[in-house]
Amino acid sequence: ANQGPGFAPTAALVALLEITPKSTHQGLGGTFCDRCEALLRKGCAEAEIPLPAPALDALVRFHAGGDSEKAIASFNELASRASEDERTPSEGSLVGMLGAAGESENPDLAETILNWARDAGRCTVPVLGAAVKALANGTRSEAILSVASQLEELPALQLDTTLYGQLIKLAVKAGKKDLAQSLYNRSNNPDAHNTANLIRACGQAGDLSGALTLLDDLHKRGAAEVTSFNSALDAAVCLGDDAAVERLLKQMREEKVLDAVSFNILLKRCGPGAAGAKRADDLLRQMQAAGFDPNISTYNSLLGTAIASGDMRRVWSLVDVMEAGPGVDAFTLSTLFKGQKAKRGNIEASEFDRTLALFQKHHIKVDEVLVNAAVEACTVLRDNSRLSATLELIRRSGWNLTRHCSMHTYATLIKAYGMTSQLSMARKLWAEVSSRSTPPSEQLFAQMVDVLVSNNCFDDAVQLFDELKLTHGSRGLGSNGFVVAWAMLIRGYARHKECS
Repeated sequence: ANQGPGFAPTAALVALLEITPKSTHQGLGGTFCDRCEALLRKGCAEAEIPLPAPALDALVRFHAGGDSEKAIASFNELASRASEDERTPSEGSLVGMLGAAGESENPDLAETILNWARDAGRCTVPVLGAAVKALANGTRSEAILSVASQLEELPALQLDTTLYGQLIKLAVKAGKKDLAQSLYNRSNNPDAHNTANLIRACGQAGDLSGALTLLDDLHKRGAAEVTSFNSALDAAVCLGDDAAVERLLKQMREEKVLDAVSFNILLKRCGPGAAGAKRADDLLRQMQAAGFDPNISTYNSLLGTAIASGDMRRVWSLVDVMEAGPGVDAFTLSTLFKGQKAKRGNIEASEFDRTLALFQKHHIKVDEVLVNAAVEACTVLRDNSRLSATLELIRRSGWNLTRHCSMHTYATLIKAYGMTSQLSMARKLWAEVSSRSTPPSEQLFAQMVDVLVSNNCFDDAVQLFDELKLTHGSRGLGSNGFVVAWAMLIRGYARHKECS
């Protein structure tokens, strides 16, 4: 293609772009893709024709995993062709691009595609299904629920039970009981799983009567399962209706649908303190007598209660039992670290070290909650050597920040890297979060200003403070984040002896 005009046919360059996303693991991609795109754009400009739709599709999928802005720009360029050709982009193209967004954990791109498809009347069942897969695992379900709330206006969307179930689950997770109920009513034959999700929604909304009515209706149809009963039991326990709990337990025993999850739910009733611990131990014996072995979730529940009571002897006794039995998981460690953080000035370094040793010993699969809990506990401890060791352990675990991670997580890690004088890492994280479609919050700005001031980068801190004012304008001037950033700058001026 570099040997002269016309040497590389347009179709050949399009083909190369189409295979590039599938070949990045073989060493292609990056510069290769950029060269193909540049040559193709040059050729199309000389021929006065637009970039072919397949090439733009390929660019969206390629950039989905790297440069989100380029991916969205390529999609917008592709979508602009719809006015000239209503078949562009095709349903298959939309599904493929959403799949790439999901695999790359790129919610900004997925939302852009779904919103366009909705507004353009191109949101078919396969497109909505692909969007659910791309967005459901993160915290960015607003676009999906927006489509779900408009189903009455989209009669062409005939969803199956599975997709209805996914939408109901998302609505419940978002606390939208009315939407969950509407979706449930629209599904022609709601199954036990969908009903269980709606029962949870009723419980969250404090509507125990609605939850029990749903269970009763399901039972009359002969479709009630243990999940449905447990959802109703959880609602009754959380809402403190002891009479309803006892009625459900009696029914569940008669129908032989009690399981380990049922006993785990009942543990929530035991309460804190020595009396609560005794009730929990009695319940464990009942659980084992019924033929169910306590699992990790069982012990995690007991652990949380013991920590809330400040009974550290019982906490570590439970951890010993877990290590000898079902094991520990990320939730176990998060609970331990959060309990240590809550102690503030009374945190014991030995307890932190023991928890960190569990991290290493059991090869825990790290998640965002555990990262925040571990780093925040160590920050309270104010021991930079332990903090550095914790950050290194997280790095070696293979956990990476994704686009789904919250700004709170970025703030926690930026603060930690600042405290350990790893300024390059703090700057790297700031660059990542600043490239998002949503600007950093005032609190995150304040945290980065603090890091820059603390690491003697005062000029950069002043520049970032100016950026905070430009980004959030007058509405941010009264926020706690702005006040903190302002206070950090005053400290910096004092340190530089610029009192005027």
